[in-house]
This record gives sequence, structure tokens and C-alpha cells, in this order.
Amino acid sequence: GGASVQQGDQLEVEVCVGNTGNRPAISANVVLVLSPDSVFDEGDRVVFERTGLAIGAGETSRETPLIDIPSDLSPGPWFLVAATDVRDETTEQVEDNNERALAQPFEVVEPGSVEGVDLVVTTFDVDGERAFWGQAVGARLQVTNRGQTPVARNFVVRVEAEPTDGRSAVQVASFNVPRLEAGASLALDEAVTISRRVERGRYCMLATVDPTNSVGDANPSNNRRRSSCLELGGE
Repeated sequence: GGASVQQGDQLEVEVCVGNTGNRPAISANVVLVLSPDSVFDEGDRVVFERTGLAIGAGETSRETPLIDIPSDLSPGPWFLVAATDVRDETTEQVEDNNERALAQPFEVVEPGSVEGVDLVVTTFDVDGERAFWGQAVGARLQVTNRGQTPVARNFVVRVEAEPTDGRSAVQVASFNVPRLEAGASLALDEAVTISRRVERGRYCMLATVDPTNSVGDANPSNNRRRSSCLELGGE
């Protein structure tokens, strides 16, 4: 807590979910949200979700995900809040210890210009809450070159479906982008068809600009953006 981050940046955080009860949790879940206060509620911005956690009695589950700081998040202080069993699907002996917030907020600031090329997926949104095999999901994203150097060649934006249960992501689309001047942005509005390669389950869509860093990006750590999560697959 207490640090500052730029709009559009990513943060690595450690998430630890413990089962202090005397029975195993078969399918626990955890979400991370950005909140203007230190309390989880439905209006907060979800930045990470994990489902299907099997945690034995007295055991813990740890991971260190990268979370996105949305480029449209208002500058100012924000808390990172973790909450488990948000849908009240698990019967627990104690129900009032399912949330924890960072002790101090961090300050979100507007980004500055970067020397070289700095490609960023500044916004990424998908339509709906469910899509079956063969259906198309509307996807809208914006790519910005925050650097001082133009991109003089084509590059790729890759879209993947990332399972919330920790399985490997599945590529669902790829788009070619023409050159992009320094400081310029390009909006893409595409339809992504869900194939049978995507097993039925819950996914977050993940967009990555120039995944192989073919343009020599000065800051490739901010080239990804997650959308909201949705149910995919099935007939």
C-alpha cells in the first residue's frame, strides 16, 4: 500500500486463501477488486477471479497473478480488496472473515510519455455473459502507442480465453494492426467466434498486443488487458 501506479499499468500481487475449518473446500473461489473504500461491494472493479480451488482443512492456496489497472480508472486513492465465496456457495463455520483489504490505498496517476515504443491495450470489453460453441462474442479494444517512437510495421493483437480455474488459456482470435504513430490510438471492433477448442466453463478474455515483442517495446509488461469474465462453451 501507499505506492503510486499509472493508469493502464499492471501489478503483481500475492493472493493467499486459507481454509481454517475442519472440512475440505471442494470448489472455493476468490476475486480481487479495486474499491474507492476498503469494503467489497458489487460496484467495485473486478481485476482478478479464480474459481475451482480445492483447499484441504487447515491448508492454504497461494498464487501471484498480474492484475490490470484499468486505463479509465479515475486518478486518486484506490484499495485492493480480496473476497472469497462471493456467491455464498460454500457452507462455512465462520462467514465474517471472507474479505481483506490492503492496509493502505495506492495512488492511481495518469501515464506519462515513454521513450521508444510502448504499446498498450488501453481498453478491452466483450459483450454478454455467456456464449455457446459457434456463437460470436463482440469484442472492442483500443491499442495506444504511449511511446515517443512510431511503429512502422504491422503487429498482432491476440485474444485468448483464460479459464478462471487455472487451466491454460486458449487462443480464440488474432488481428493484424497497421503502423501506429507515436501517441496515437486505434480502436478495433471485432466478432470472436467461440470454437469447440474452448471447453465449457468460466473464462476471462485476455487481449495481448504484439505478444512476441516484434516491435521492440520498451515496456512489454503492460501489453495485456483482461476483460470481464463470462461462461463459454456448450451447446
